[in-house]
Amino acid sequence: MLAYMKKYFGDWPIRSKIMLLTISVNTVTLFAVVLAMYLIYQADSLERINRSIGKNMEIAEGQVIEKINKILIDSFELTANHLFQVCTKQENLSKQQYLINYLTLQNSLYKMTQSSVLIDTVFVAHKQKNIYNLERLGMKQPEEVFSGWELERIDGITFLPTCINPYGDHGRVIPLAIPVDEIEGLNVPIIGTDMAKAEMTIFVLLSQERLQGLLQSLNTVADSYLYLADAQAQGLSLVLPESLARSLNQDMTADWGAVREKIGVERKDYYLSFRSLPDFPLKLVHLLPKSVFGEVTKKVRPIFLLIWLLTSLLAAGMTVLLSDVITKPLLYIIQKVSANQRIEKKAKYKDEIGILITALTGMYETIDRQIQTIEKQAEQVRTAEMEMLTQQINPHFLYNVLDNTRWKILAEDKAAADIIEKLSAFLRLSLNQGNRELPFEQEIRHIQLYLNIMAYVERQDIRLLVDYENALKEYSIIHLILQPMVENSIKHGFSEPFPETVSKEIRIGFYQDGENLVLEVTDNGKGMNIAKMKACCGEQVLAEDAPKGSIGLRNVYLRLCRRYNTAIKAEFFSIPYVKNSICFYLPKE
Repeated sequence: MLAYMKKYFGDWPIRSKIMLLTISVNTVTLFAVVLAMYLIYQADSLERINRSIGKNMEIAEGQVIEKINKILIDSFELTANHLFQVCTKQENLSKQQYLINYLTLQNSLYKMTQSSVLIDTVFVAHKQKNIYNLERLGMKQPEEVFSGWELERIDGITFLPTCINPYGDHGRVIPLAIPVDEIEGLNVPIIGTDMAKAEMTIFVLLSQERLQGLLQSLNTVADSYLYLADAQAQGLSLVLPESLARSLNQDMTADWGAVREKIGVERKDYYLSFRSLPDFPLKLVHLLPKSVFGEVTKKVRPIFLLIWLLTSLLAAGMTVLLSDVITKPLLYIIQKVSANQRIEKKAKYKDEIGILITALTGMYETIDRQIQTIEKQAEQVRTAEMEMLTQQINPHFLYNVLDNTRWKILAEDKAAADIIEKLSAFLRLSLNQGNRELPFEQEIRHIQLYLNIMAYVERQDIRLLVDYENALKEYSIIHLILQPMVENSIKHGFSEPFPETVSKEIRIGFYQDGENLVLEVTDNGKGMNIAKMKACCGEQVLAEDAPKGSIGLRNVYLRLCRRYNTAIKAEFFSIPYVKNSICFYLPKE
């Protein structure tokens, strides 16, 4: 089935293929772009809401901390009051004395109640089980007041879970318990950790409704909730559904600050933000129903959909025009080629179709040029070999003559005999019994003899250094491949005038480099023209004449290329009187 569909589509005209593919790609691409724009807008909207939430929580944090600190300061001022200390320190009071103290503390308790709009009621529970509260609220026994309270949670200044106010209108309140161990003669009381051991405990009942009203007034994000929770994530200023409270308790296990997390409760998603209040075991919590955020982005969805439809229609129209521009020249080319006719119309543009027309019209000329190039390259190789031979002397002749001369002058000229001996050895190695290759070590011996002869003839004292790996000592290289490069160093690098302070030195290296063997000749002569050297050792040498004055190096390169049947990589480096090197990278065999 797949093969059939592939063939069916393959048989379509190019114009139809271009239109189908281009429209498909444009439609998908534009949809992806519009979708990305929508997601970016959605993310930006969420980020703006998050910034508003963060700012609201920062302001709310400051307000809540300020009001709680104010309540604590007022509580400490209450305990520092001399009359309060006198009335609460007495123990084993009679009922009459208790009533006197009760009435005496009315003004202080009333003042404390009125000190903050968040305070609903203030009362003091003495360790003698006497309770002092406002007279208008009525006197009650501890059993009536603390019924259902989790007093065991008191550990220092503690916010207890919300409960029904045992006094007044019985609204919901948040008890703030302040256990006091010692107040006598102190401006600031000593706070206890256990209500049962404390001298007394001050209870400030904060109105849940008023506290939540304060927080919501600071919340600028519509249809969201900003409330106060205890360390166990139980809502204090806001009563939450049990399932939502349980989920929040699992998620708010650490203070994540401004981090936003999405939670799901009863098929509803919420964006949760919370932060811990410093110095208090409380958390400010913000809940944003995902549906509220969805309403913000829902309004712009039709706009993005309309943008996608309009741009897709525009792209389809441009695709039709584009297919005509491409296929019309192709149809003309097909017509001419099918009729075996030469394309006479010149390309108007330098695009792919224009390149195709130019290539077809110049096809025969290109073939002719390639044939000429091949013939020229073959001629250049032959010429290079001839030029190399013209630089060599007849070694058989010189060997016989010089060897006979050596015996004739041996007794009278020791230096002449020595040089003739070296020249004989040099020519013997040059002959190499007709072999085209010889071990690298023998080629080095040949160069040493050559330098000894040049030292006598040219009066040049040149030091030869050889650096090669032992594994390559017997490696076969082309015979007489090093001599032209050494000769270039002597002829051009050490030509007069030459500084007397520089000791002439030639270094030959042969080592492995990855997949190649590197043959390197280095001298410390006057330097070389790298551009000229590159012109003699590159692929262009196979098609062009080498520059004059570089026959030796050019012959070396051509011989290497023919030996390894590939273009040899050559590198050059030149710092006059320091290092001038020629490197050939030979393929490993």
